[in-house]
Amino acid sequence: MAAYEDNCPVPLYNYSFDQTPFTYSSETWNLSFFYNCTTEPIDYPTYQVDCAKNASLYSFAVFHKETLENKNYSLNECQLMVNAPFIMDASANFTGLLRMNYIEILKMGFLLNWTAPDCEYCEKSGGRCGFDDNQFLCFCKDKCNFNPTMPFQNMLANQYARTLAKVS
Repeated sequence: MAAYEDNCPVPLYNYSFDQTPFTYSSETWNLSFFYNCTTEPIDYPTYQVDCAKNASLYSFAVFHKETLENKNYSLNECQLMVNAPFIMDASANFTGLLRMNYIEILKMGFLLNWTAPDCEYCEKSGGRCGFDDNQFLCFCKDKCNFNPTMPFQNMLANQYARTLAKVS
C-alpha cells in the first residue's frame, strides 16, 4: 500500500470484495476520506489531507462519517468520498487514534477473512483448500484437484483409486 512508501498517501478507491471469498474482519474500522470539499466540518475532529487540497477546496479524513452527517455536514459538499479500512491495533483506543496522524492509521493495515466451502474433507485427505479462477479447489499432494464440497466418502474412494493406480 502507498502508506508505506509515500509521505502523503491519498486513498482514491473503495475496496470491494463482492464475488470473492473475502470479507473484512469484524475488527475492521473505516477512516473516511473526503476530497475537494467546499467547506470543512465545524466542531468535529478531522485529519487534514494537505497534499490533496488546493486554495479553495478542502480534503480531510474522519471516523464515523454518520456522526458527521448528524452534525449537519452535507456529504454533498465534497466531490469524492473513499473509505479506507484499517484494523484497530490492540494497543490503540479511539482516543489514541485521534492523537495519531492518518498515515499511521493507514499503516495499521486491515485483515480479511477467507470464507471457503467446508474444507474438512479436503484437509482430512491431506489436501489443501485453494482458490483458482474464482473457484475453490482441493490441491492434493499428487497434484490432483477436486471439489472440496465433495462428500468425504466419495473423496476417500477417489483417493484410494489414485493410490491403487500408483501402486499398479
